[in-house]
Amino acid sequence: MNVIVRGCRKTYIEQIVNKNDSNVQIVIDDEINKNIIYDKLLANRIDIERETGGLIKDYHWNKKEESRRIVFTPDKIDGGFLDQSRWNEIQNEMIRRSIIFNKILSSRLGKIP
Repeated sequence: MNVIVRGCRKTYIEQIVNKNDSNVQIVIDDEINKNIIYDKLLANRIDIERETGGLIKDYHWNKKEESRRIVFTPDKIDGGFLDQSRWNEIQNEMIRRSIIFNKILSSRLGKIP
């Protein structure tokens, strides 16, 4: 897990591996400021979609709100821990997504008051 912390705000990139699929998601884990952080990212939506090269699409901006977190989940990666013959490919895609998300969040979290 890659953790980015700015003051009391905590936003991180979470990697998930299931039996048949995997994913990398952005988690805003700040009960008090989660909507401020999400809205700030949403205000940069067009740039973020462009910077991900289509990884983040229009329908991914539907807010999936939990008790204290907002989870932002793109399309799943086909393949999970049962796909041992493809594990390098799956892991490389997860790393690629993590790097992209890290760059996007790092450049924008500093702009949140």
